[in-house]
Amino acid sequence: MCTLKPVFTAIIAIGIMLGADAGATVVNDSNTGLASPDKVIDFGSNLYFAFTPITNQFAADGVTFGGSNYLYFTSSGAPTPARTAGALGHPHNVTQPGSIFFSSTVTDAVFSWRAAVGTTFSAWRSGVLQEQATLATSFDDSTGRYYGFTGILFDEIRLSIIPDFPGPDSNLPAFTIFTLDNLQYNRAGRVPPVPLPASLLLFGTALAGLIGVRRVRKHA
Repeated sequence: MCTLKPVFTAIIAIGIMLGADAGATVVNDSNTGLASPDKVIDFGSNLYFAFTPITNQFAADGVTFGGSNYLYFTSSGAPTPARTAGALGHPHNVTQPGSIFFSSTVTDAVFSWRAAVGTTFSAWRSGVLQEQATLATSFDDSTGRYYGFTGILFDEIRLSIIPDFPGPDSNLPAFTIFTLDNLQYNRAGRVPPVPLPASLLLFGTALAGLIGVRRVRKHA
């Protein structure tokens, strides 16, 4: 006597296969950034005076910066990782850098980053935490690696770095130093959907095959 147990077993197994890659989250840590980003913000070369606080000056590019701790470095004064002339950062900040806000939901966002010890990166959507990771970053890497998130929906990245130098006075907070350049991101609308059609075809073929075997056994 044949039952539907093999069919249900196959459904569960194929369902696991279909969901294996869905919602995958990758914390990016590379030397190359995104392959073909929708937008790249290289912060120009001499768009503003040195140490100008940057907040909404790049709103037309879909990005704003929280607080006033992101200062503009000109082409002649930008430290590494200034991959393309100007950059953002702070040479001796006593607070945290704050958030990077995107005007619309994105699926991928990375940027060349350099900090003295380590940085906690967290991705948020409408104020809800989506993903978080603490990664080691170091002055030893003169080019600055790319950090960020890929494969999830978010509209904000919050950065919190570990103070690296003691303050000049024991009553003052420790200094934190960071540099950010070459921000890249992909808008949510342009990313192709998860390739379910091929997976569903596999699912349908397997299911039809199992049902066919059951019918053959039934009539045998």
